Amino acid sequence: MTWLPTASAPECGVCGAPLLQHRQGRPAEYCSHACRQAAYRRRRAQARSALEDYPSSPRTSTAPAPSPEDELLLTLAKTARAELTRLISQLTPQSHTHTHGNAIRSPLTSAAEARRRLDVLLAGLVLRARHHDIPWEDIGNLLGTSPDAARRAYREHAVRQKFDELDLDIGNRYISTKPQCQEEDAACGDEAPAHPQPARSQLAPILSRLQRQAGIPVRQLGERVSVSPSYLSRLLSGERFPSWRLTELLGRALGADLCILRHIWEDEHRRLTADRLRTAASTSPSSGRPRPHTDLASALRALVRRCGSPSPQSISIVIDHALSQSQLDAALAGTFVPDWPRTERLVRALRGDPQYFEPLWQRATRKAGSLETTPAPPPPASPDANTPHSRVESLLEAFGPTLATPPPAYSHR
Repeated sequence: MTWLPTASAPECGVCGAPLLQHRQGRPAEYCSHACRQAAYRRRRAQARSALEDYPSSPRTSTAPAPSPEDELLLTLAKTARAELTRLISQLTPQSHTHTHGNAIRSPLTSAAEARRRLDVLLAGLVLRARHHDIPWEDIGNLLGTSPDAARRAYREHAVRQKFDELDLDIGNRYISTKPQCQEEDAACGDEAPAHPQPARSQLAPILSRLQRQAGIPVRQLGERVSVSPSYLSRLLSGERFPSWRLTELLGRALGADLCILRHIWEDEHRRLTADRLRTAASTSPSSGRPRPHTDLASALRALVRRCGSPSPQSISIVIDHALSQSQLDAALAGTFVPDWPRTERLVRALRGDPQYFEPLWQRATRKAGSLETTPAPPPPASPDANTPHSRVESLLEAFGPTLATPPPAYSHR
C-alpha cells in the first residue's frame, strides 16, 4: 500500500507535522494517536472553561432545599414503599418457605401497615395542598369525594393526630394560624388540647424485658406466635397495642405470669380506650349539643357515633362500670333512663355538655313517670325452669363439688 504526498500537504493539528493522505477514507487530521488524544484534552479544557465563565440561569441553578415537612412526607413514602416491597416478596411463590400460618398472616400484616402509612401520607399531602392554596373542590375531585367530606376528613387537628399516632411531627408550616374549631370547642364545653400527644405504652416495656430475659430472637418469637418480625418489633417498641390473644401467646412463649400480664393488659386497654374517646370527641365535627326536640336516647347515640362508635364494654370501662353493658344498651335503645349522676358521668365520658343533656334527661324521666329519679333497670327475666339452660344450671349447682373432685385412681390388675 502506497502513501502519496499531496500537492498541498496538510499539517497535523497539534504538532504541525506534514500529513500523508490515503487514497481512500476520510482525510487524516493528526499524525499520530498521541496527537489525537492531545487535541481531545484541549477541547475538553476549552469546554470546561467556557462552562465556568457562562452566567448561571434559573434553569441551571441549584434546586432549593426541601422543607422539613416535605422531607417527612418523602420519608413516609419511602417507608410505605418498603412495606409494599415486603408484601410483594411475601406474595412471591418462591418465598413461601415458612409455615402456612405465616404465609397467610404476614402479607395481611404488611398490607395493613402499608395502608396505614399511605393514609397518613395522604393526609399530609392534603394539608400540603391546602398550604399551597389548592381549593377543597379540586382536592375533593382528586379524592373522589365531595368538598365538604374532604374538609371534614382532613381537618388540621385530625391530620396532626394521624402523625402523632406514628410519633411523627408534621410541624407548623402546613398548619394555619387561624383556628378552625372555635365553635366546636365552645360547644363541647371543655377545651381540648391543641396537639394531644399519645402516652407511652406500659405493656411494651414489660414484653420487651421478658423477650430480652428469655433470650429468644424477635424472628423466632414471631414464628412462635404467628406474626411477622416487623409487626412484633412494633409491639415491643410500643408503636402498636396487641390484642389479649396475642399478649397471652407472647406470655406463654416467654414464661410470664398470665394473671399479672392480664391485669397489666386490662389497665393499658382501659387507658387507651379513654384516650381514644377523648381524642375522637376533641376532633369531631359535631358540636356535642343535641338538636331541639331530640330525645335522650337519640342524643346519646349521636354522642357515641361522634366518638367513633365504641363498644358498650369500652364505654363501661371508661365510666368505671357505673352502667353495665346491658344498661348501656337499654339506655341507647330508650328503654331505660339512668339517674342523673350516672347520665352526667356518661355524657362527660363521651365529651358532651351536661348542661344541654339535663333537660333531655328531665323530659325522659317525666315521660317515664318519675321526676326525681329513675328506678333501677328491671332485673332480667328469670329463665323458665323447664328450659335446657335452667336444667344445666341446676345440675351444675347440685353436682358441682362432685365434678370438681378428681376421680380416684384405680390400680390395674
